[in-house]
Amino acid sequence: MRILMALPYCNPNGTEGHVLILTRYLSEHGHSVTVAAPSGPMEQAFVQAGASFLSLPPIRPSSFLRVAGILAESAAQQDLCHFHAAMELCLGLRLFEKRTPLVFTAHCYHTEWDYMKAGLFLNPTCQATIAVSTAERNRLLRWGLAEKENRLIFNGIEVERFGKKKGGLKKELGLKNELLIGTIGRLVPSKRIEDLIEAAAILEKNLPEVHFAVVGSGPQLPKLVRRLDKLGLRKNFHLLGQRDDVPDILASLDLFVMPTEREGLPLACLEAMTSGLPVVCTDIPEFSDFIEPGINGLQVPVGQHGALAEALEKVIGDPLLRHRLGESARETGKKFSARIMSEQTLKLYEKIVASGTKEEILQL
Repeated sequence: MRILMALPYCNPNGTEGHVLILTRYLSEHGHSVTVAAPSGPMEQAFVQAGASFLSLPPIRPSSFLRVAGILAESAAQQDLCHFHAAMELCLGLRLFEKRTPLVFTAHCYHTEWDYMKAGLFLNPTCQATIAVSTAERNRLLRWGLAEKENRLIFNGIEVERFGKKKGGLKKELGLKNELLIGTIGRLVPSKRIEDLIEAAAILEKNLPEVHFAVVGSGPQLPKLVRRLDKLGLRKNFHLLGQRDDVPDILASLDLFVMPTEREGLPLACLEAMTSGLPVVCTDIPEFSDFIEPGINGLQVPVGQHGALAEALEKVIGDPLLRHRLGESARETGKKFSARIMSEQTLKLYEKIVASGTKEEILQL
């Protein structure tokens, strides 16, 4: 099968990681994959995974028709297209090319307007749509996405990469027996790293030996650094930037935390759980597919750094609880494998291509 994957960016983030996993699986199973995106840091990774890379102009209103034309020209040579994140590209494709079946996966949006576009942009253009979590699916359906054409296929991780060895981050940071709490995510407002900083300031009063590590880059970095300086936390709070050794970093942590206010299906959290880490996260719906409070993690309300500090201190102070949560988390994480996600996605592709009509596809 010849498949065109398209996405609006090419950075080391969750959407690109999702597409990379699919690309690798499809290539390994004999399918031809073209990844279309603006050039960026992940371009070489897609090529190494077996794809051809089609470089798009930066996607903005002034280049929209040009991008749509490039996608349409490539789509005409494919058996199926699978677009990710940018609903507008589905409309753009259909301006020029109407034959090739189209699948779309939503990857978490940050405004209600983005969800409102789902019914308008996707229902007329796509043979099928995919939601990566129950919460994401519910949002899309609430704003008009056709339910019978939507499939829930959970995000997946490459479970075999995680939880097999002891990491070297503590040595890198000059630590020995100190506890290390960490998180992974872009430094953007929705991740609420500032809440973790405020919680760290509370914990520092009673637990000055605890350290924190944040993996990720983004526009909030200067603001976060200023806050750390003001609170005098730079010694124990480590901003590591973008890293490509995530399994090693997770193997170095004692506890994983996600103070986020919105996600799709949080891959970083699943990777941490598969690594055997206890998790403290917010009580947003996106965690409901895999977090069982008190069983494999603890949850706190969004934006309440006092409650976050309290939950972290509870886990820090109870080694037996930490171990129990971590072992249960490990078993949960293994259920969200990249293999299962990829198999389900390929099965959907095959039925769409074989059926030929939207009506037959809806009988899946």
